[in-house]
Amino acid sequence: MLEWWKPVVGYEGLYQVSSQGRVRRVDGRVLKPYPTPYPRVNLCKDGKPTTWYIHQLIVDAFRPGERLPGLEVNHKDENKQNSVLSNLEVVTHQGNAQHSAKLTADQVAYIRVVYVPRKVTRIWLAQKFGVTVSCIKSVLNHKNWPVDKPNPM
Repeated sequence: MLEWWKPVVGYEGLYQVSSQGRVRRVDGRVLKPYPTPYPRVNLCKDGKPTTWYIHQLIVDAFRPGERLPGLEVNHKDENKQNSVLSNLEVVTHQGNAQHSAKLTADQVAYIRVVYVPRKVTRIWLAQKFGVTVSCIKSVLNHKNWPVDKPNPM
């Protein structure tokens, strides 16, 4: 697969980012990302180091102007380590949460009906559907899914 390099926005002449998810100094030395859920690198400018998420650097370099305030970068395949350009898209927070949760409308409705504090817990629901407790909390608070529409029947 071909790999293209572009200057890192704000660090032109110092660092480059590739379409294959790598970051290097202009002298060609590839940086090793921190082993965190979302790979990060430290970039230095004027003697000041700043930590950046690689997926954000890639979108900013290859799709300038797309990552506006309130928008996030989503990994299409849900693999946070895969920062290849073709795997990244810019979405709203709601769209990012819905994409990662993979809950259907029926599952969301079920969660809202059966949840009873201290009896049917958020932990149990998260385990049942293979999502995080914070995802269940967001469903219950109507943060990532619209309010249920009344049944017309």
